[in-house]
This record gives sequence, structure tokens and C-alpha cells, in this order.
Amino acid sequence: MYCLIIIKKGVVMNQYSVLFLPEYKKVTVQEGTSLLAAAAMAGVPLEGPCGGKGKCGKCIVHVQDWRETITEADFQKALSCQTQVRSNMVVRIPQVAASVHRKNWMNLTKLEINLDPGIQKVCVCLEKPAPAGQDGDRERLLKQLTVKPVPEICLEALRSLPGALRKGGCRVTAALYGDKVIAVEPGDTTGVSYGVAVDLGTTTVAASLLDLNTGKLLGTASATNIQNIHGADVISRITYCVENERGLEQLHAEAVQVINGLVDKLCRMAGIACSDIYQLTVVGNTAMTHFFAKLNPISLARTPFVPVVNGSMVLEARDLGLHAAPHAQVHVLPNIAGFLGSDTVGVILATGLHRESEVILVIDIGTNGEIVLAGRGELAACSTAAGPAFEGAQIKYGMRAAEGAIEKVLISEDVEIKTIGGYKARGICGSGLIDAVAEMVKAGLIDSSGKIISPEKAGH
Repeated sequence: MYCLIIIKKGVVMNQYSVLFLPEYKKVTVQEGTSLLAAAAMAGVPLEGPCGGKGKCGKCIVHVQDWRETITEADFQKALSCQTQVRSNMVVRIPQVAASVHRKNWMNLTKLEINLDPGIQKVCVCLEKPAPAGQDGDRERLLKQLTVKPVPEICLEALRSLPGALRKGGCRVTAALYGDKVIAVEPGDTTGVSYGVAVDLGTTTVAASLLDLNTGKLLGTASATNIQNIHGADVISRITYCVENERGLEQLHAEAVQVINGLVDKLCRMAGIACSDIYQLTVVGNTAMTHFFAKLNPISLARTPFVPVVNGSMVLEARDLGLHAAPHAQVHVLPNIAGFLGSDTVGVILATGLHRESEVILVIDIGTNGEIVLAGRGELAACSTAAGPAFEGAQIKYGMRAAEGAIEKVLISEDVEIKTIGGYKARGICGSGLIDAVAEMVKAGLIDSSGKIISPEKAGH
């Protein structure tokens, strides 16, 4: 551990090292940085539902100054959002693993997929340049590509062309998207083409890796959205953007950091390179897609809640800092309204709700809750802030879906509960709350107005 002193414009600025246990992740931060912010920099997930105001009490950690010998007695409880780094520190995160792994399972067998990713890979063999020939590498490549119209070659692809030709013995593979060559690779790599689908949730980010040639799902992964240090809900995060000069830049960087971590993990699992990813599709609520694209979200917090963009966006990985081929296409699905985002569009498309003739209701309960009603060829949708109700932000024993959270309740002769991971009950999460209310209604413990009836009236 060490202390680094930086002199900037005549001001002495100390920097200290913070070690997070049990993951043994270390980060160097400027003096005065909160432990909650330091954890985000280190990629260590911590809860911060109140946005660092010290009100919710859910960011408690155990802290001590750095010593050669670490003893249990030296650790002191502290709110990470209210504790500033003033020395080299060791921080132990309570062992409550967020149950993001429950989002890692995905069943695509019931989905009808028409595979048309828009990415085309063409292998061509170029003639060796003759002494009298004057055609450059680009011109010789374009002659061999029979696609019409004649495509442009993106700068990164052009820069890689000479090396690909020499390494591939004049045989190269061009990756095309529309009328652009977005990559050039040595040899025949037509069988190597991958895409990533991302659900950029307010609380949890989930990603899936797919083979664009076969449509096969190769793996899924999820992680806590480290933006939660700025608040559990999107309004808190928009407020952070407004009140901090570099707030939007930070929220954008945090979204990209989490996605890149998932992409790296998926690529390791599948044994492929990130540069083999040519397409990403991202969905999220309207505010989250604004943070992701670094679009100013301030209008979303003011009536009439108008977003910067409602329609779909096609961006490039290099412009966002994503781990993929530089010109990989990043498709952000369209939003419906200020608080109905592309994640709802994704649900509609995945379930085929827009093609149903019978009346069907789809409910997505997350930090933001959305409901879509389909019938008679029409769709109606609405949303609400579900986090405070279903994720324990304002409930004494409420908590997110983590180990030890009650997720299922059954009331018969006795009350039976099931906790995540089978651990001793620590609190109750959203699914447990819904179950508990449903069971209490069945048992006659809640009246039609939603009030819990008295023991006398219940006859107990």
C-alpha cells in the first residue's frame, strides 16, 4: 500500500490505495473520494439506493486503516457513501452476493428466429500485384468483391488490409455491413461472426453471446449495474447528471464498464476474441439508453418528459468504447416514450405480443415496472417506479434479490418461506412481497381495500 502525492496548480492532492475484500480488488483514488465511489471504480458492486445521501443504510461496509496485520477486531462498520478516503484503507464488503445469476438462464427454444443479422462475410483471393500493375490493395480487394453497390472500406479495415494480405497469402475475408467493409481479416474467417445482446437494466445488466451464422446461444452473463452508487432509480441518476459537471460522462463510462466486463467474460467462456464481435443490440429504459449513448437526459425529469430520441439508433463500438470490432454495429432499439424504453419493445418483439389477436397482459417488474396490454390488434403500455415497492428501498426488511432474501411465501396451516440460495432469511425481496400479499389475500388477511385486517376481525 502507498500514498501518492500529486501537485496540481499549486494544490497538494493526496492519493491513497483502497483494498476491497474478499475480492482483493485494489484501486487508487484521490483523497476525499467516498468509499462508495471507490468501490465503483474498482468494479466492486455496492448498494446505494438513496444516491449517497446516507438515508437508506444499505451501503454498510467494514473498514480499517491499512496495517501489516489485519485483525477482525480492527474493522469498524461504516456507511460507504458517507466515509471518505483519508488514508490507505482495507474495506471488507459483507458477503451478500447479489442474485444476478438468476438472470443468466435463457430459453430460446420457444422463440421463432429468422436469422438475418445484416453482417455478411466474404472470402476472396487477390492476385499478387504484378510489377507493371498500379492498383493498390484496396482497389484489388474491391475488384474481387462482387457485392453491389461497390462498398466503402472503413478506415480501420483499410489499415488492417496490408497485414491481412501478407498474413493470409493474399486470401482475406471482408466483413460487410450494408455498403461498408467494416473489417478485413487474413484467411477464410467466414465461419467466425458473433453478436451480443444486452439488457441494460437500472439494477442488473444481462448479456448473451450468439453465433451470427447459426443463431446458437453460446452463453449468458449478468452483473450489478454499478451506476447504483448514484441512486437506485433513474431520477436520482438524472439528478446526478444535472448537479455534476461530468455526471453524464461518468454514468456513460460506468454503463460501458459493466457491459465490457460481461463481453470479456462471455468471450473467455466461448474461447473467442472480442474483435470477432461484429454486432451488439442494446435495450434499456429510456434514461438508461440515454446514459449509454451519452445523450443529455435532463428533459426526462421535466414535464412533458421528452427524450432526446425516440427512434432506434445505430452506433459503432469504437465511438462508445465497447470491446468489439471497432466498426461493430451497435443497435439501440427504439423507445416508446419518456419512461417506456426499448426494453419494453424487446419484450413485445420477443413474445410476439404485437401479433396476438387475443387479449394478453405482459408485466415486467423491475426497478421500473412496465405493463403492456395487447388485444384487437392494438397495444397499450404504461410504466411506474417499482423499485421502492419491490426492491426494498423503503421497506424495513426489504432487500434486493440476494442470498438470504425471501423470494417465495406459502400460507397454509403455517407460514412457509423459501430464500434465495437456501440461506437463513435476512429480508424479503420483490417476488417475496408479491407472493406474501397474494397469500394473505387468499387467507383472508387483507381486505378488498388492501388493508391488513385486525386479528379480532380475522378470528385469530
